Amino acid sequence: MRRLATLLFAAAATLAATLFGPVSAQTYPAKPVRVIVPYPAGAAGDILARLFGEYAAQKLGQAFVIDNRPGGAGIAATDGVAKAIADGHTLLLTGPNHVTNVGLFPTLPYDPVKDFAFISVIGTDYVMIMANPKSGFGSIQELITKAKAAPGTINYSSSGIGTGGHLAMEVFQKAAGIKLFHIPYKGSTPAMTDTASGQVPLNITSYSAAQPYLTSGRLLPLVIGGPERLPPLPNTPTTGEIGLKNAEVGTFFGLSAPAKTPPAVIKLLADTVAEAVRSEKMKARLKATATIPGGITPQQFSALIDSELNRWTPLIRQLGIKPE
Repeated sequence: MRRLATLLFAAAATLAATLFGPVSAQTYPAKPVRVIVPYPAGAAGDILARLFGEYAAQKLGQAFVIDNRPGGAGIAATDGVAKAIADGHTLLLTGPNHVTNVGLFPTLPYDPVKDFAFISVIGTDYVMIMANPKSGFGSIQELITKAKAAPGTINYSSSGIGTGGHLAMEVFQKAAGIKLFHIPYKGSTPAMTDTASGQVPLNITSYSAAQPYLTSGRLLPLVIGGPERLPPLPNTPTTGEIGLKNAEVGTFFGLSAPAKTPPAVIKLLADTVAEAVRSEKMKARLKATATIPGGITPQQFSALIDSELNRWTPLIRQLGIKPE
């Protein structure tokens, strides 16, 4: 009798999954979707999330609510999504801290790979090194030459210890065989402001963040850590062009969901990202900030996460970088 009841329960569960699984995927989203953004409003990732949310809401018929939860290296925000109901109605804007936190912190309350289903990348910004126009560094070659002659005496600013800019500069220094002195700030804006005013000669951040300083001439671009030159800065070389290997550093922003989110929902969202970045409004925005459009598949995004973890975790631990 007990065995019969067990078999009947199993059969009912299988039937329910067969009947209701596809329906729930087809009717997604059934309510507003909350996108947790572990960055402040107005940051590069936040802007991309809002642009995608606007497009997705129109396409899928439900609001995509942006929920900014900055601070704490994004750990609490990320953990909240990892433990959310896996139905696609809670998403995470996944950025570089998703991979760098593994090296920066001895433990995390979630597994950065197993606890998430990666959807797609919305856009990628490549970092760049800039100088105060009066610093005496008119080109990246001048900086490298002077840095080799006086190791550790040239200062640069970044948005903080363990941030993308800081880690990118570590990669650049290693590739160029130089040593600079790091002055961390709490955010990219104060770091760029002090560099533009001459208090610090160098800064490293993404083009999208530095655009107002570059267009106004308050900062001078020296090199871009990307695979090709940026259209707004046709005279600024890439790290590869000046002979530096493995010095490309991109800041990606994408979407992920709790693990075990239905594959059909993940695919629908990934397709929506791919369509969004091809829409006229997003294309114009991405072009204006020299952001590389995303739209990759979930499998490609998962491979990117694995690659970034393998790149940054050993480097952070080798350098002994600790969060502020």
